[in-house]
Amino acid sequence: MEVRKIYKAGNSYVISIPKQVIKLLNLKVGDQILFKWQQDQVILTPIVKKNKIEVIRRIAGCLADQEELVQDLLEIRELESDREGTVLE
Repeated sequence: MEVRKIYKAGNSYVISIPKQVIKLLNLKVGDQILFKWQQDQVILTPIVKKNKIEVIRRIAGCLADQEELVQDLLEIRELESDREGTVLE
């Protein structure tokens, strides 16, 4: 347990996060944290951004033997991108 002081910076209040917590949660500069409060407690949860490359690899693995489905998806994407510039009245 550590005690930290609250500082004012512009219109915001700032609390530094102990190095042990940074390591424990594997946080880096620029990461986002969700603040959730319950009665008199605050719970901090790191927001984990999904790695786009990993998501693509997982999808590709699922579609490995689905060439027809992949072609259908590509056609749908083309149709949707053609409609993006269309203005509906």
